[in-house]
Amino acid sequence: MPPTYHELVAQAKSRIREIAAAELEPRLGEVLLVDTREPYEHALGTLPGAVLVPRGVLESQLPAVAPDRDREIVVFCAVGNRSALAAAALQEAGYTRVSSLAGGIRGWASAGYAIAAAPLSAACSPPRSPSSEPAASGPPPPSTSPPPGSAPSP
Repeated sequence: MPPTYHELVAQAKSRIREIAAAELEPRLGEVLLVDTREPYEHALGTLPGAVLVPRGVLESQLPAVAPDRDREIVVFCAVGNRSALAAAALQEAGYTRVSSLAGGIRGWASAGYAIAAAPLSAACSPPRSPSSEPAASGPPPPSTSPPPGSAPSP
């Protein structure tokens, strides 16, 4: 039987380093903080100085944010499960100094540390290169302009 989500998280946590909020807080500004949550979660608040790279695009987008695979990186999510999986994936991708924030942003906030407002530009994931996504196919979206020769609506 394949492992459950929680078993996968437990396996990942056995292979990665977790960092406590109290250990991370004095090091803000020294490490690269990567928020692996979804944009709608990030928009509610994030850790000071964090960059948004959602878990679903992490392996393809992080090299643009952190080309140096020896840079110290701390990944986080809501409670520390997705970030544990992310940290394990980054280690497999060759990043050598990756940690996951134990307890995620909820644990950070519960410990009394500041939550920062997410920048408006962070509502989108990092830019994609034109060749990384297939071209859209199908009919064009419907036009919102009136058909030719019809009177404009009041």
